[in-house]
Amino acid sequence: MAAAALTAAGDAASAEQRALVAKVQGHALGLNGEYAASLACLREGLAALPADLPLLRVDLLRALGSTHEQMNDLAEALALATQAAALARAAGDPERLADALLTAGIVRSRSGDHAGGLEHFAEALAVFEAAGEQRHVVRALCNLGIGCKNLGRPAEAVLHLERAAALAVDLGDTAMAATPLANLVEPLRQLGRLPESLEAAQRVLDLLGSSGGPDVVALARLQGGQTLAAMGQTEAALHEMKQALDFVHKRGGRLVTTAHLALAQLYKQLGNFELALQHHEAYHAADRKLLDDSSARTLKALQVRFQLERAVHEAQVQRLEAKRLSIQSRTDALTGAANRLHLDEHLLEAGGEEFCVVFGEADAAHAQRACEAARQAIEQHDWSALRPVLRVSVSIGLADHPSLDSPQALLAEADAQLYAAKRAGKNRVSWRL
Repeated sequence: MAAAALTAAGDAASAEQRALVAKVQGHALGLNGEYAASLACLREGLAALPADLPLLRVDLLRALGSTHEQMNDLAEALALATQAAALARAAGDPERLADALLTAGIVRSRSGDHAGGLEHFAEALAVFEAAGEQRHVVRALCNLGIGCKNLGRPAEAVLHLERAAALAVDLGDTAMAATPLANLVEPLRQLGRLPESLEAAQRVLDLLGSSGGPDVVALARLQGGQTLAAMGQTEAALHEMKQALDFVHKRGGRLVTTAHLALAQLYKQLGNFELALQHHEAYHAADRKLLDDSSARTLKALQVRFQLERAVHEAQVQRLEAKRLSIQSRTDALTGAANRLHLDEHLLEAGGEEFCVVFGEADAAHAQRACEAARQAIEQHDWSALRPVLRVSVSIGLADHPSLDSPQALLAEADAQLYAAKRAGKNRVSWRL
């Protein structure tokens, strides 16, 4: 819909509108797994964005970083998130700054740098609290709690996660409250607070039932099952863990490996080595699949980056060639002085009475105005010095469209527009922009 609106606006669309559409389209393409198209769209939006729109540049950088994160290109994702945070800080926009810091923290945590991630989460929390953005405070607290849990600091994790859950409940958002509660089960168990741990797991199921996200529900059931096992309730523990495994198989999710490993360990404790072996083998198979999928995403990311860099290089070569042709067409080869074909733009002979004008440095609107000015100048010129009754007119075809991805395609479309102008009565400009 945004693209359709932009097409309808045509040349009247502002640079800000075009950048906003690039952000939406690029982010959607990335979520759909079309990484090359996403990167191209977002980078094109960044390249066309004026310097006086820094906040929109922050948004485009974050969207670009999100696509790189989905591609498992974590180093580039972190660089873009850091760049976005620096730009938001300089622009004095606290919400965008905190969002960028959260993104950077998540990427650092995914890269194994949990301590570095905590630094970003803590700074983001302070910014959100100062701005009074309570929903965002919940997000920052939840990330802080998970980071502390991953670093083996359960007491700190409990403080952050309990506060996040309580604040989400106060805001009336049960889905938001479920995430910190599901992550609260494990650190409470590690602190020996088993009844509270089991209560947190049950609260998640009460809030979401079977309609919640597969990872949140499965995490609550798995961690609740481990708490039940720690309380000596092995049959109930097995039931919860099996429910979690069935849930992720039906609904999808990333906790298949965790579920198989938990069941393997529990069956081993119960002396049922045959089922323990089955789940252990299933755990390794699922783990290998995750590794293969991750490697495939990383390889695809490298391929996409190579293709993108090659396209940029080819575009630079074409610009240099256009510039060389411009100089060649406008100057004498021996003296270097401007020749009789010197015009405001690049003039190349295409054959017969046809000429091709290459607007190497102009945008589509400027090219259209230049063509119309040339048509009027030729029509209004006094040609009587050549022949008393001579009148001259010109038909012009103009082409500039994203789908025309080669010089040959561009020239063919311009030629087609030229003949369209002639069929429409001559002495006019026909274009596809």
